[in-house]
Amino acid sequence: MSKEVLRLVSVCQRKLLKELLSKASPDKAASINWEATEARLAKQMVRVFASDAEAWPLLQHVSILAEHGGKSIVRSVVYRDERMRYAFDALDASDETAAVWLALTNELYFQFALSALHADRGLKKRSWRAYRVPFSADAELRFDASRRHLFESTIRDAIQKNRT
Repeated sequence: MSKEVLRLVSVCQRKLLKELLSKASPDKAASINWEATEARLAKQMVRVFASDAEAWPLLQHVSILAEHGGKSIVRSVVYRDERMRYAFDALDASDETAAVWLALTNELYFQFALSALHADRGLKKRSWRAYRVPFSADAELRFDASRRHLFESTIRDAIQKNRT
């Protein structure tokens, strides 16, 4: 992972990378010398964040997104959101900066981008968090009696077929 972090540090806008990691782990991000050379900064990041349960996976996801899709996947994910699309276009970013920007800007779109990446590249993993439906507080979910019966029987059959 140290090569990926070095590539991320070399190409990404440090300001955005610092902001992302400060958001994930403020105490550890404060201990980093962000003015160091690329190689030293990458080593510091690996040393400091490798044990962090929130920042390290985030770095890995950003690195994977940057390496395999970057701008093209980010652009397709934010395409329908006009405000985000204009903000992304104004960024004029590298693949690495685009991945960091999306992770920093919108968690849900970042998860969509990871899912698209895994599906598109066949990486055998998916970010299932992207498939969670965010309900608003005013949302209401109702089934009429026949649909509820069908739903319950479908779930019951699925459980019986696969007990694990």
